Amino acid sequence: MRPLKLTMEAFGAYKKLETIDFTELGTERIFVISGKTGAGKSTIFDAISFAIFGVTNLADREGASMRSDFACERDLTEVTLTFMLHQKTYYIKRSPQQEVRKARGDGMRSLNQKAELYELTGGGEKLLASSVRDVKVKMEELIQLNVDQFRQILMIPQGEFRELLVSDSKEKEAILQRLAHTDFYKRVENLLFEKQKNLQMQAENTRRELWDVIVTEFDDDSLSVPEVEARFEAKIAEQKAELLEKQNELSSLQKISLSAAQNVAVAEGIEADFAQLEKQNELLTELYARKPDMERLKSRLAKMEAAQNLQPFFGQLKRTDEKLGETKREFEQTEADLKTAEVELSKWEEEKLALTSKQERAEKWRRNKIEFEKMLPKMEQLTENVTSLETKKAAFKIKELAFKEQETNFGQLTQEMTSLKERLEALSTILEERFHLLEKINKFEMNHKQVTENLTKTRQLFEMDQQLFDLKQKKEVYRAELDRVEHVKDDLFAASKREQAAVLAQHLHEGDACPVCGSESHPALATFSKKFQMEDLEQALQDVEEHTVRLKEVEEQMARIVWQKEQWEGLDGRDVEKWQEELTRVTSKLEEAKQKQSQLNESLKLRENLKNELLKKEQLKQELTNELTDLQMEKDQLKRDIELLDTEISWLLTDIPESLRKPEDFHRIHKQILASLAEFEAHEKEVLEKFQTQKDIVSQYTARQKSITEQLAKLSKEFANDQTVFEEKRVQLGLNDEAEFHTYMAQIKDIPAIEKELSDYERSLYVAVDRKQVLEEKLKGAEKKDLVKLQKELDEAKNHQSEAEQKMLVVRERGNETNRHFELFISKKAQLLHFEEEYADLGLLADTARGKNDLRITFERYVLATFLDTIVSRANVRLLKMTNGRFELSRKRDKAKGNAQSGLELEVYDEYTGMTRHVKTLSGGESFKTSLALALALAEVVQEMAGGISLDTMFIDEGFGTLDPESLDMAIECLLETQENGRLVGIISHVPELKERIPARLEVTATNQGSKTQFVLNM
Repeated sequence: MRPLKLTMEAFGAYKKLETIDFTELGTERIFVISGKTGAGKSTIFDAISFAIFGVTNLADREGASMRSDFACERDLTEVTLTFMLHQKTYYIKRSPQQEVRKARGDGMRSLNQKAELYELTGGGEKLLASSVRDVKVKMEELIQLNVDQFRQILMIPQGEFRELLVSDSKEKEAILQRLAHTDFYKRVENLLFEKQKNLQMQAENTRRELWDVIVTEFDDDSLSVPEVEARFEAKIAEQKAELLEKQNELSSLQKISLSAAQNVAVAEGIEADFAQLEKQNELLTELYARKPDMERLKSRLAKMEAAQNLQPFFGQLKRTDEKLGETKREFEQTEADLKTAEVELSKWEEEKLALTSKQERAEKWRRNKIEFEKMLPKMEQLTENVTSLETKKAAFKIKELAFKEQETNFGQLTQEMTSLKERLEALSTILEERFHLLEKINKFEMNHKQVTENLTKTRQLFEMDQQLFDLKQKKEVYRAELDRVEHVKDDLFAASKREQAAVLAQHLHEGDACPVCGSESHPALATFSKKFQMEDLEQALQDVEEHTVRLKEVEEQMARIVWQKEQWEGLDGRDVEKWQEELTRVTSKLEEAKQKQSQLNESLKLRENLKNELLKKEQLKQELTNELTDLQMEKDQLKRDIELLDTEISWLLTDIPESLRKPEDFHRIHKQILASLAEFEAHEKEVLEKFQTQKDIVSQYTARQKSITEQLAKLSKEFANDQTVFEEKRVQLGLNDEAEFHTYMAQIKDIPAIEKELSDYERSLYVAVDRKQVLEEKLKGAEKKDLVKLQKELDEAKNHQSEAEQKMLVVRERGNETNRHFELFISKKAQLLHFEEEYADLGLLADTARGKNDLRITFERYVLATFLDTIVSRANVRLLKMTNGRFELSRKRDKAKGNAQSGLELEVYDEYTGMTRHVKTLSGGESFKTSLALALALAEVVQEMAGGISLDTMFIDEGFGTLDPESLDMAIECLLETQENGRLVGIISHVPELKERIPARLEVTATNQGSKTQFVLNM
């Protein structure tokens, strides 16, 4: 963060508007702020801090108290700061809560604190935040430091320069976390912890599932894993042996059952064979009875096959006869067609002669057709132009009407917009009213909150008064009890001393010196008391201690209550009703204000709606303007088009005769000419085509008549030959005459059925004879068996086999279940081992990252310690130079006592003593040099990290006065070296050497009209 311009008005020592333009420094990066005590040097730092955070640079100064005493009652206190951060320029404006004179009338009015933040761009300002809270959040987000860290790192006020140096580990951690962006490492810690918990949960779930398997299988949760494995293996072996035994038993029964089934099958087969033999005998008897019929059927089949073989010859004879008949009929028809064609040809010869008289009229029609074809395009153009002219005239009238209508709409829209503007003007003050109302609501809410707190506190104070009253009474009781037990204790303690004296007196004789008083005479020796018991003294001491503790607890409770009441000074527990009434009154006012706010919000919505409506009207007005312009242009274009069409129509009329200028007359006459010509040409074409066609037909019929005559002679010869061949073949096949041929020819469709019937009969006879011989051979010497007895034996064998199978299934299922449990056991055991191994590694890593290690340092703190080591290493370069090699910083690596956080505290090695000591033991000058070296190193390291925090500015308020001349020279030299890094350093100091060594200074001059500032550059 680099300041560019600071303005202060009515702030601290500055009465009027005071502007400090840091760009006047030019290339100078270090400057001294000089001036007399009280001139307002530290106020500059306060103004920068107030602009950024809303609080001054010193914790004991409030922003509201910084209003200038020089300022007039009407002047407003305000601070603005323009600064650059990450190559962007920002502008912040802030004013504290203040009392100013009313603009009208007498008296003062209170203004709440205000703040606004802008980003300055080439095009203007961009509002980022506009409330005190939002500006504070946004500035901390931009700078990534809070006000306390800002004071420790960038703007170090008087007396607080060594705060960063001597802060404890926890305070340094908060600063370094923001500077080093170590939230990632914190997330790593949390992620490892989450994974550790997940693994632990998975392991526990798996372990529970593992023992569920063990308990399910063995009903014993005291077994170890090796014992479980051994018992599983033994049980599986037993079940396998039992299963093998059952399988052997089943195999034996299966063999018995198979043998019985085979016996039944053999008996059933013999029974079936005897029955089949009987059926075959019956079938043979039936087949032999049908044999004569089959012989007659064979004779009939032979005649039918002879007729079938003669059929092709008969077919040839028939086809030749049919062709001969068809050819005779064709000759007769051709002869008749020839006579008809000759008559038709004579008719068309006469039509051809009649065409000659009509040729002259047709030529006239052709000439007229050519003339009309020349005029047709012009006529079409004329018709099109006339139609277009009428269309454009109609369009011109429509556009003219539309133009007048839109002019009317434009006037109405203008009146509506004027009305909307008047209504908006009436609502123009609504924003200001709302702003003042929000201020009032904010004030009411703060008052409501304060009254609510006071009411709560007064109720608590009332309860505290009751508690104090009860505690006072209890205290008096406890005090009286304590006095009583102390009196008993004193009496018993005195008796104890007498008992001790009696012990001494037992061994004391006349003439012996008393070990207490030294006297050799002992006239009255002490004696033991029969009433004293040591247990009574111990009990009395215990009673005194218990009563003292009880009394102390009551007194502590009373002290806490009294302390709490002192914190709420000004409030009285008896004012509950007063604050309740005040709360009711404030709540009523707040509700009234919120109701008014709701009304104003509705007015704002109305205003916004009116603005939107006005915007729409303006857009509509622009659209109407554009539409009127377009309509006017369209009217002008239509007018030009009409004039052009009138000219073209006049020119076309000169080429068309007056009698044909009407399109309907032109087209009617044109069509008549075309129709007459077309009719003549069609008739001419028809006559010529018909004459030629008929001439060709006569020639064709003459040639065909000659061809048919030749074909008749040939077919007559073929028919006589085919008839001779048919008769010879009939005699050869054994058919008596043509009638017998036709009789059997009608029955040839039955040949397949007869052949099938004869074939089936012969096959059945053969199969029956063969089957009988086979069965007789097979049953030779065979006897029928008792099938019922054999079936009973088979059923008993199957029942025994089924029982054995059920037993084996039970044993097998038991074994399968045991195997499943064993496999699940092995799987869960492997999972548990995997989770435990993974947990062993990840758990150690997670515990280490969360600080469960020898050094009790978390992963994030370890990174922060490394970051601090880097800063310390850079700081030692300057510190060794400023202290002539005497002091060297280091990070304290010892564990803190108890559970305290450690690892980020600093200590210093003193070369003179050879000892390491805490930085808090350094003197004022030594602390200043060490703190300066640390601050410069911190800025360098953070800047090099290119993180989100920019530390390219540092302000130091005093501290150089504690240095001797040599140390001062070295400190100045170190500060001058920072210019190489481009860092801006501002120093408030009265040390003359600084003014001499540093060429740039900001002089602050105090006057009776407030202080003034001016940059002075000594080149």
